This record gives sequence, C-alpha cells and structure tokens, in this order.
Amino acid sequence: MLRAKYGEDKLHILVAKRNSGSFTYDGIELGGERVCQEIEEELEKLSNDGQTIKKLSIVGYSLGGLVARYAVGLLESRGVFENIEPFVSIDCHDQNGTL
Repeated sequence: MLRAKYGEDKLHILVAKRNSGSFTYDGIELGGERVCQEIEEELEKLSNDGQTIKKLSIVGYSLGGLVARYAVGLLESRGVFENIEPFVSIDCHDQNGTL
C-alpha cells in the first residue's frame, strides 16, 4: 500500500532481519543493539548512495516493540535524530497482555 503511494525514490523500507529465529532469545538489549546497528548501516548505505533521509519510522509489535524502544534509545544517544525526524510506533505488552 505504501509502496504504491510512494515510489522507491521517496520511501525505503527496512525489515530488520538480525533478530530472526532463535536470536529473539538473546534478550531486549542485545536485540536492540542489533537493530540499531542494522538501521545505522542502512542509513549510511543510503547516504553513500546520495539519498537524504529526512524522516525515520520505527514500528515494533510485542517483543519487537520492546526491542524497538531500546534501539530508539541507542539511536538517540548516538545522535541519529539530530538531522532525522523520528516517528516511533511501539506496541508491546507485558506477560499479562497489558501495555
């Protein structure tokens, strides 16, 4: 749906892959560090290709939401959001299913 509305020159979608499979058992901190690194590498690649990134949306569900929250904190502490406007949507819950 988004791809149809915005061309590849206006929208880049990264589906983080480094926490797939059994890597999800490594915990939120290590998972967040992996996602942060994957995002930073992708931003650098896009920048090297001459693309200017103005906005960054990060979405996570359940455990992915907790990992995303940690990754966002790392990205913020590393200054990634100094020149990029962040949008973060996090949907996570505890073991009782509450937010």
